[in-house]
Amino acid sequence: MGNQYPELILVQPFKGSKRDTIGILGGAIMSDKKCTSCNAPLAEEGATEFGCPACGVEINRCYRCREQSIPYICPKCGFGGP
Repeated sequence: MGNQYPELILVQPFKGSKRDTIGILGGAIMSDKKCTSCNAPLAEEGATEFGCPACGVEINRCYRCREQSIPYICPKCGFGGP
């Protein structure tokens, strides 16, 4: 069982950053956060995070899921959205 992303390089973020780790995958900066819909690592560009409209827990969305309106389900309360 190998690394799912062999070209992923993990680096420490700059001092004061809110992120624990940052990775670089194919030239895109990746965070340690995952998309709520597809579980892919989030790239800094095109991804978003927001509070669940029902309970406020953090929802993370990758660029692809946002653009294709892939549904998400809140892991805490089960609220769903596009």
